Amino acid sequence: MFCEKMRILFFDHNFLPAGEGEGSTSFYLLREYAKNPEFEIDLVTISTDGQDHLLKMGENVTIHCLAIGKKQVKASNLSVLEMFSYASRAYKFSLELMAEGNVFEIAHAFTSFPDGLICQLLSRKKKVPYLISAENQDAGMVGNPLLKYFVFRVWKNSSFLIVDNQNLRGFLAKVSVAKEIGLLKKGVDLDFFSPAATKQEAEQFGILCDSQIIPSKGIRFLIQAFKILAGRYENLQLLIAGEGSERQSLYDLARSLEVAERIIFLGELSLEKKLACYQQADVFVLPSQDQQVDNGFAIRQALAAGLPVVTTPVFGTQDLVIDGFNGFSVRIDVADDLVEKIEQLILDRNLKLAMGKNSLELAQQLSWQNIAQQYLELYVKTKNISQIQRG
Repeated sequence: MFCEKMRILFFDHNFLPAGEGEGSTSFYLLREYAKNPEFEIDLVTISTDGQDHLLKMGENVTIHCLAIGKKQVKASNLSVLEMFSYASRAYKFSLELMAEGNVFEIAHAFTSFPDGLICQLLSRKKKVPYLISAENQDAGMVGNPLLKYFVFRVWKNSSFLIVDNQNLRGFLAKVSVAKEIGLLKKGVDLDFFSPAATKQEAEQFGILCDSQIIPSKGIRFLIQAFKILAGRYENLQLLIAGEGSERQSLYDLARSLEVAERIIFLGELSLEKKLACYQQADVFVLPSQDQQVDNGFAIRQALAAGLPVVTTPVFGTQDLVIDGFNGFSVRIDVADDLVEKIEQLILDRNLKLAMGKNSLELAQQLSWQNIAQQYLELYVKTKNISQIQRG
């Protein structure tokens, strides 16, 4: 594809294990590009134990984990000051990499801040073009005067601003000064998540919710809806996977509604156990309330497992769940709407199967191999535009 290797510099402070997600976009892109000798990629991220580390993924991907003076790092718990600390360290480290003769043609930041700030500084210092993968959480930065200043500069000087859903694209188009906002969906690991090879009709109708158990996920309304449905159907079971601050209060709610014996709080699950739950479930439900929380990861897994999905129209869901096609969109904070939509799937087995098949078809379009190819085309475009601009 190229006459010579393309050198790319990634920045992702959410890269595992510092990030809390089970698989970041950067991880899966690196996994794909590690198979391609025409790439050479360095990723810069935060160390989780207070020590610098150098890791390899294949022969052509190098991961630099940088200490920021703090042990037991979780990306979600970083203060703004700590994010600036990471940005400063990563920027200086990147300049050192370049001083060693490394010439990077493109930089890619997987958040607008702090990763995008590093790219913006490198662009100004070293003329490296960069693109930003904006997250739903980035929308919240607009409300912070300090972060808004930096984020707007990052967006303005980027070659491309990339989002994975139309809602976020529309929001950023209204508030940002980015030159171009592209839509490029995140993928799902189809090598792991898939429907069960054979699935017999079980006596129980399983409703699965896999999420952080926090107020913004709206699980309280799912339990209220389940109370109504459980009074109508004896074969229902609700499985809630995940941990979070609201777990005890939700358990108390289930007990007060006298449905605790039919609700199973599974806690955090290994990927293998999680896959088994997805494959055994009949429907996936996630009634999120918060527009700025990434809801897409679990939903993409549900699609890959061939499940119909019932969810709310928040950022990250409307591009994955087509109302009436592979699931239902329900109103936020309305238990009765959840009851109505879930009940349709309980009563109509053919509808459930058809929606599950449609989910699987949508998932096939989201293989990481396909997503990596789309990013590759964007990298080439960014490189060519930069060369033309330089004359």
